[in-house]
Amino acid sequence: MSQRELARRIGKHPSEINEIVQGKRDPGVALVEKIAEGLGVSPAELVAEPEKELSVCQLLEREIGEVAMWELLEWVRKIKRAGP
Repeated sequence: MSQRELARRIGKHPSEINEIVQGKRDPGVALVEKIAEGLGVSPAELVAEPEKELSVCQLLEREIGEVAMWELLEWVRKIKRAGP
């Protein structure tokens, strides 16, 4: 699927998708969820590192559930932004 097609599916401008792909923009949890939906995958699958075994995200999702995992991710991001 092209970036343009993904952007159309989720109601975003193609330049926004391009900036995310290039690492110039942090999509945030809500947009990650939209992108995952547009691609037909779970958010955990979208952010997981491709490995033969389950990723940390997949293990967390199995243990605590998808919603709790995203809440944990948001909490970690807040801590990172606050700094030491």
